[in-house]
Amino acid sequence: MAAEKSCRKWPPSYQLYGVGTLIALAVLVCHKAVGEIPRRSPALLWGDLQPGQYDVGFRVIYKHDRTRKWLPSKGHSNQAIPDKGRPIRISVWYPAVRANGTETMRYGDYFHYDSRSDFREVYDGMEKYDRDATLADLNEVAPHGSDVFAKLCATPVAAVRNARPASGRFPVVLYAGGLGSRADANVELGEYLASHGYIIATVAQLGPSSEETSLETTAGEAGVHVGDLEFALRVLRDLPDVDVKHLAIAGHSAGGCCSYSIRDTQSGGKSNSGFGRVSAAQSRMGLPRRPTTKSASP
Repeated sequence: MAAEKSCRKWPPSYQLYGVGTLIALAVLVCHKAVGEIPRRSPALLWGDLQPGQYDVGFRVIYKHDRTRKWLPSKGHSNQAIPDKGRPIRISVWYPAVRANGTETMRYGDYFHYDSRSDFREVYDGMEKYDRDATLADLNEVAPHGSDVFAKLCATPVAAVRNARPASGRFPVVLYAGGLGSRADANVELGEYLASHGYIIATVAQLGPSSEETSLETTAGEAGVHVGDLEFALRVLRDLPDVDVKHLAIAGHSAGGCCSYSIRDTQSGGKSNSGFGRVSAAQSRMGLPRRPTTKSASP
């Protein structure tokens, strides 16, 4: 499969950041018993963060961006190939109503999604990479990395897959992860903010074409991810529970650079100076401030 031809290799700074996070995860899952989370209790991996008034739902949206090509113009037989456009995966955490008796997801569920058949070829390879890379990192920091990984994957999280959305409309935070972000990057932040009345969305990092599925460090490929984020923003605007008047963009590291390049194409192509900004300080302890649409300086 095309997705398996490329191998993501990230700068040491990103690898070091991920290893530090994995050490903390290893300590947590090895010193606390794994069981179902009581309703409205902090998830194990949240640390001291306290949940808000809402249960947390999680869903994945699959859409083709038909304005941009994904497949090569011609196949091996030199015949034209029908192109549905770039396959975009949008992960969404949202305020929800958890039905009685419904269990939350496990952490390992963030490493695998039951996608549509026309998305499986590209995302199967990405999911395998995410799992293998996480396991390899854990083996570097823990004497029994495989056991730690198994416990981590079995750890309950706060989100309920496809839970019924809470009534009303909620502000949106579109989050762009750092270069090399895996499927589980900052899931705790997504869950936490959703419990406080926000809709949080992230977009899987995908290379420029089916023949080059890994996202690299060039400015051109950063622009590819910006385009994916802008497409996701258009999709989110059409959701019935989204408050389109309150949109914010947040990013970590390279994702922060991408966030400053996003344009709201449904508002006349304006730059993101009209979006609210969510700083790291706002996302720490306690209830974060709601994003506004006022301009903020970098």
